[in-house]
Amino acid sequence: MINKNKNNNKLFVARCVLYLFLSLFLLSNFGGAGIAATSDVAKWFTSSISLEEGTIVAIDSGNADAVAVASVDQSTKLLGVVVPADKSTISLDGNNQEGKVQVAIAGRAQVKVDKSNGTISRGDLIGLSKVSGVGAKANEGEPVVGVAESSFGSEGDNASEETALLPMIVSVGVAPSSSVADGATSTTWVRSIAGRDVSALQLFFVFFIAAVGVLAISFLSYSAVRSGVVATGRNPLAKPAILRALSQTMIMVSLVAISCFSLMYFMLRL
Repeated sequence: MINKNKNNNKLFVARCVLYLFLSLFLLSNFGGAGIAATSDVAKWFTSSISLEEGTIVAIDSGNADAVAVASVDQSTKLLGVVVPADKSTISLDGNNQEGKVQVAIAGRAQVKVDKSNGTISRGDLIGLSKVSGVGAKANEGEPVVGVAESSFGSEGDNASEETALLPMIVSVGVAPSSSVADGATSTTWVRSIAGRDVSALQLFFVFFIAAVGVLAISFLSYSAVRSGVVATGRNPLAKPAILRALSQTMIMVSLVAISCFSLMYFMLRL
């Protein structure tokens, strides 16, 4: 009887521990009506000023361990969103918190947003607003800090200055572009060579140079081979001279090809 009671007590304790961990998991990951989103992974960074929850921050150019309020001209250095000290599942470098802020770098967090780029729907990418540290619906090709988990605003609502805290999945990147930027029609491989978008006029000259080069190489090669075949048929003893002429033609073809590629590259880099 005593062993049976001991076993029952152990089973009761095990169930209590299991329920406790399950409750903590549900609260931290799903929350309730009055519970804000909790960051999964956050890191402490130095900051010269105190920053509110939801502020979008960027890496400080002068110090990799420091952050500053993100602005449009710092959009390529986005890092994450400021979260309170007690709202992170995993917190890194939090031993000395004086003069530092905790930044969510992965998982869920609350972000300040406005409607300057229109109303935000669940699943929209969040980029930067014109107001420093505040997010907005991202346009194509713009840097983003995450994905909205709920909506903000409604159709016909023009109060763009209104801000709110919106739950978001932190994911720094760039919004995909379905069309090429105005005045540029270059493909990905052309941009990789030029290092930027290329105008339609530049692209026209590049294809024109390529076409002229192909025609010139084709004409030289065809003429040289045809002349060599005809000359060999008429005089087999002239074969060494014909081979020298073909070699010279191949050198000329190589020079034409190099010149064309150089001109094309020069046009792309202008």
